[in-house]
Amino acid sequence: MIWIIIGLFLVLLSAALLGVLAGVATKKGTNARSGLFASRNSILTPYETAFHALLTGALPPGYTINPMVRISDIVKVSKKFGNSVYQTNFNKCCMKHVDFLITKGPCIIAFAIELDDSSHNRPDRIDRDQYLDHVFKEAGIPLIHVTGNVMSMSAEELRSRLPILSNPM
Repeated sequence: MIWIIIGLFLVLLSAALLGVLAGVATKKGTNARSGLFASRNSILTPYETAFHALLTGALPPGYTINPMVRISDIVKVSKKFGNSVYQTNFNKCCMKHVDFLITKGPCIIAFAIELDDSSHNRPDRIDRDQYLDHVFKEAGIPLIHVTGNVMSMSAEELRSRLPILSNPM
């Protein structure tokens, strides 16, 4: 009788262990969908998409539009001011992006563009924009703020707002 109980116990333990292992395998697999993550479907808002199309027509050949690029992928933060200053600024740069990074040739940084809609009038956005202006100025990368209704802007008007294009690299 004891052997039957031990055998039953081992069968149940094996079944439970296989169930746990199967659950772990499913969670690690590519088909696992817990609902924690979902696709945004587009990385650009409709407003940014309209600007992207306008910018495509305004840029001369040889330039590439890179949307939503993290600041830490564009600039390097120096460690010469100590670990605390480095980490603070690196973290800030990791958590922010520019709307569009324009490159020329084989991914040479030309300039960055921020679309400044009405949300940029909020105090937190003003602070963010001032920080980005400082970072890009110190890094020697032009950061152009585009304001106004881009939905009614022409490619020529946009080109006139991008003075960097008159002095190509």
